[in-house]
Amino acid sequence: MQCFQKKQHILAQKPSQTPQKRSRWARKRTTKRAHIRQRVQEKYRGDGGLHYWKTSEWDPTQLEHGTFLLRFRGHFHLEDSHFEQISQASPGFHDSLRVFQCGSQDSDPRSSTRPGAKLTDRGALPLARSCPNLMRVDLHDIRAVTDGAVLALLRCCLKLQWLSVCGSSHKNGAVTSQTLVNLTKDPTLVTDLIQLGLVYQDIDREHVKELSRARPQLIIVDGDRARGICTWRKGVALSQSVSLAAKLWQDTPGYGADIEELIRLGTSTITDHCPNKT
Repeated sequence: MQCFQKKQHILAQKPSQTPQKRSRWARKRTTKRAHIRQRVQEKYRGDGGLHYWKTSEWDPTQLEHGTFLLRFRGHFHLEDSHFEQISQASPGFHDSLRVFQCGSQDSDPRSSTRPGAKLTDRGALPLARSCPNLMRVDLHDIRAVTDGAVLALLRCCLKLQWLSVCGSSHKNGAVTSQTLVNLTKDPTLVTDLIQLGLVYQDIDREHVKELSRARPQLIIVDGDRARGICTWRKGVALSQSVSLAAKLWQDTPGYGADIEELIRLGTSTITDHCPNKT
């Protein structure tokens, strides 16, 4: 108790920051972040990439032909209404879109307004039906999307190669083993699929093993905090390391590394469909 009072006495004697200094520091931080976002937007906009950090930045008029990637980052509160606007964009945008990503790290895991937390099948279904040329879809921190929306993505997006639908570390999503059963029973379903991520979902690991054996070229990542996150291939668990799986979901600054990874795994066709690549 005496140590605590002594520490409080020392802190009281230190000169605290004035409101003017705090305000100046906050303005500098905001300006720096805005410059970083602007540089990222300029860099990837020329290559057909659209990045949104905040809900206030959303502008559906930017959804034009030639957009290769659409990514919602930061504290963007993604809702079904945004997907309805995406489905109403021009046919040229729908044909050119190849990569869709949403979700981020949020400081408050209990918040119901986390990016992606309000997304349901009502929003995911229009995305699958309106963008048939999607090759990569990452839905992170999604807890209300069910097997129906995942099956729609698998049936409508025939060029799909990467698919990850992840819940939250504090609450599993609504995807079940039925998605794995559908992929196991129907070998003609998305034959180009090379990676499937169903982390923090209520799925049976036996079904994961069956699917991994039925599709030996497919890399599957599953698990949660209780069982551990595991990577599967050819019916064998390659690793049960959380750090390895975390690399798959990390918030990278762009999409160049993702394309390079696809090429490394033997799928170079994704670059052939990038509208502004030579």
